[in-house]
Amino acid sequence: MRRILFVVTLLAGLSMAETIGFIDTQLVVKQYNKAIAAQSDLVRKQKELQDLVIRKQGDLETAKIASKNEEELSKMKDEFEDELQPKREELMGLNQKLSSDIEKDIIDATRKIAKQLRIDIILDKQVVLVGGTDLTNLVTNYLNK
Repeated sequence: MRRILFVVTLLAGLSMAETIGFIDTQLVVKQYNKAIAAQSDLVRKQKELQDLVIRKQGDLETAKIASKNEEELSKMKDEFEDELQPKREELMGLNQKLSSDIEKDIIDATRKIAKQLRIDIILDKQVVLVGGTDLTNLVTNYLNK
């Protein structure tokens, strides 16, 4: 009798179990066209900033060679920093905004796919050891259409 009760309880629990899916978030980001474009844009802007830094360092070196006094060199450094700071902040802000937008897109797409497939819980692949349904390709395809 105890055995029958255990089996009935186990079956009842299984029928109420939630369905679980997972996505490989890193792979989705690597394959998401918007993320690829955002990464290219960030790399281009970082290169522009790096080129500016190199030019300004060259200007400082030229000024040192021309025997500018310490006051003039200090003024040049301050102007250089004043010019660079807003560009650094802009780049960091852009990176944060793009990352946030991409994360939101992935979450929204994952929710829609999960709803369509009636999957209750979606995890990142890194936390799944065994089981679950891989939704990575479905989410990537949804994002890229």
